[in-house]
Amino acid sequence: MKFRYAAAKASGEIVRGSRSAETKEALGRMIASEGLMLMSAQPIGSSMKHTLASFELGRVPAIDIVLFARHLAVMMKSGMALAESLSIIADQTSRQSFKKIILNICESVKNGTRLAESCERHPKVFNGLSVNMIRIGESSGTLDTSLEYLANELEKEYELRQKVRGALLYPLIILIATVGIGGALSVFVLPKLVTLFSGMDITLPVATRVFLSIATFLSAWGIWIALGMIILMLVLRMTRHTRVIGSLIDRTALWVPFSRSMTQQVVMARCTRTLALLLKSGLPLVEALTITRGTIGNSVYASHLLTIQKKVETGAVLGKTLGEHERYFPRIVSRMISVGEKTGKLDQTLSYLSAFYDLEVDNATRNLTTIIEPALLIAIGVIVGGLGIAIITPIYQLSGSLGR
Repeated sequence: MKFRYAAAKASGEIVRGSRSAETKEALGRMIASEGLMLMSAQPIGSSMKHTLASFELGRVPAIDIVLFARHLAVMMKSGMALAESLSIIADQTSRQSFKKIILNICESVKNGTRLAESCERHPKVFNGLSVNMIRIGESSGTLDTSLEYLANELEKEYELRQKVRGALLYPLIILIATVGIGGALSVFVLPKLVTLFSGMDITLPVATRVFLSIATFLSAWGIWIALGMIILMLVLRMTRHTRVIGSLIDRTALWVPFSRSMTQQVVMARCTRTLALLLKSGLPLVEALTITRGTIGNSVYASHLLTIQKKVETGAVLGKTLGEHERYFPRIVSRMISVGEKTGKLDQTLSYLSAFYDLEVDNATRNLTTIIEPALLIAIGVIVGGLGIAIITPIYQLSGSLGR
């Protein structure tokens, strides 16, 4: 298959071109061998059927992939043949899209293809970490152990995502409720107040005039604003993984003070955990850094890791090189990694750092909910209270004028 791709040099310069590769993961390795970082790749001349299939494969939930790795590890440890294990897992899988993938992998394995190569043909489901862990296990004859390590890693990554999503869920519900209340008031209450107060021969308070102006504006443009927001959210969802939009979102997450700390902690947890796992499996540091770049989920950090990787390739020490990027990699990370390199226990040190940042993310998610909850409740109170004052004040003024 031929891909049209964009890649970045260590200097930040973007290189574009087209190249043939079996999969997007294979293209990424080819590009990485030339000292470039793959930013985006699109199949050239791909059919609608292929596009829809890729979209469907991308919707396989993370928990399904976790269970796949866990079940396969258990079956391999019990002595079952690989093809038979895959067949049983496929029969037990309820999601049809994932079932087709497993059956495809099973058929490929029966035809003599290695499991890692078979999984690599489905990059939307099996990322670089999964494929390389399986490849290491097959090469060393410890596939069951590698699958167990992979399952543990995927479970931790899944738990990390759930923590972040759980922290944002309650504030999101409150925010939606606030927007819903405001929308209902704008559609059903404020337009009637415009008609009511417009006929009053009194000077309206500032709060009332502000709300009436908002009501008039929303009556004229409310539907278009709502449609625009829906279209914007759909476009962002569809283009989230493109180079330009993805980089913009990643940079914004690191620029906003509110999210910068949590983003850094999440990336550090992923980075240290993945590196620890790959080094423990016997992978060289440079290759482990290459794979880690593709799993941390932030293009800004991926770019810095590419620069760090280049220096490590020339003989630089990882801990000292990380210290040169202190804005993105905290001092505790570079210092502990330096100690791990000196003592020859880098994988253990990275495991300690991973556990530390997992705990930091856990605390950050709890604190996030604690901070956002009262802030949103105060905002709702201000809106509802301001609307009440805007409605009641002119009514009191009208009552007073009638009484006189």
